[in-house]
Amino acid sequence: MFWNEYPTHRRRKAALAAAFLLAASAFSAWFDDGSDSAVSAGIMNVDDEDTGYLRRLAAHLFKTDEFFANRARLMSAPGCNGVLLTSQGGVGSTAFIGAIEVVQMRGSSFYTNDDRDEDGFKHRPASWWKEHDAGALHVKSRDGKEHCFGKVLVVVGDPVHTVESTVRRFRMVHINKLKKGSELGVYPNRLSVKRLYGDMAAAGTDTTGITQYVTGWYEASREREHWPDTRIVTAKTLFDHAEDHARWIGVEERDMHMFQHMSFDAGRQRSATPSVSSAETAEKVMEVFAEAIDLVGVIDNLSYNEGGGQPDEPPPLKSKRARRRAQQIARASVRHRSS
Repeated sequence: MFWNEYPTHRRRKAALAAAFLLAASAFSAWFDDGSDSAVSAGIMNVDDEDTGYLRRLAAHLFKTDEFFANRARLMSAPGCNGVLLTSQGGVGSTAFIGAIEVVQMRGSSFYTNDDRDEDGFKHRPASWWKEHDAGALHVKSRDGKEHCFGKVLVVVGDPVHTVESTVRRFRMVHINKLKKGSELGVYPNRLSVKRLYGDMAAAGTDTTGITQYVTGWYEASREREHWPDTRIVTAKTLFDHAEDHARWIGVEERDMHMFQHMSFDAGRQRSATPSVSSAETAEKVMEVFAEAIDLVGVIDNLSYNEGGGQPDEPPPLKSKRARRRAQQIARASVRHRSS
């Protein structure tokens, strides 16, 4: 078992980290509404003995010398050994990415960008990546190191959920990552979510960068002559086919137990509606996000063949009638909350 293969001193460090995180979790429960992004986005039965959340966090805090040595070796080795794991945020990809990070702790044939975005790659839109072809993405990290990513896994989801989840936890820090990546400037860090929605409604356009993120990566996944092997998925597809995605990334069979118990639980998925007091503002926000919502729906409904990824031709986007229906649902939800 992975935990028992740790040297004793490293197990002791990880145990201390887990104890600290348990205490922190209990303390934060007094101040948190319980709507953790992974849970509220529909995540899933992943807290078994070998893939517990605290263990993944402890592993992140105490990465081994072997981890960094293996990463350095892969970065300098011939070929392109990197896999970019990117997400718009607030869509429930943390559990899967955390498990991938743990796999690398014991050595692997691939490396990924940092799971906590310390290198600044995790939430960049496709338009930010300037050097790319059918073989790889090429980029330098903040410390000047050369990175080559031969595969890209993109996780997208409901844009309203991204706003609600990330603003609650990070104020405007996360939204500003998406905005800057799409060259849309930045918001003041203490801007409220209601002011954010008001700005979007007044502008009549997506000022967060989420739409640009979803549409850009979707187009990149289809332009196979100019982009490396790219999979774009929702949390449902990611977790319902977790083992296949892990194999595609490069996870060996010895570590596949980390992904065998992952599954998408729709019963734990919370619907997200804009936190506004005006039905008119909610309707405008839903109209602004309509393109991204439609496209996420398309991605979520792509037929999937185990080992084969996504089909060449996507189904058509939803009709305007479907968009109007989404707006009606948003208005009804606002009325319900205000009654």
